[in-house]
Amino acid sequence: MYTVYMKFVKIAGWYGLIALLAAFMFATLGAIPYGGWAYVILNITGAAGIAANALARKDYPAGVLNLVWIAIGLVGLAKLLH
Repeated sequence: MYTVYMKFVKIAGWYGLIALLAAFMFATLGAIPYGGWAYVILNITGAAGIAANALARKDYPAGVLNLVWIAIGLVGLAKLLH
């Protein structure tokens, strides 16, 4: 049975993929600075989407990788706030 939860998880995963690729692409092309607000927010939210998707599917290595990615992003966000 395809639940609302699984639909949310699937959408979160696709958002995460798009957000992480967009952050990397825009920073590489010079459209946004590495470590800037947009870069950090896209990385945090993108990793959260992929983590939600991975953990819901019991893909623990990908889930843990993205939880660490979120932690790194939060460190970057804290630096921006100071």
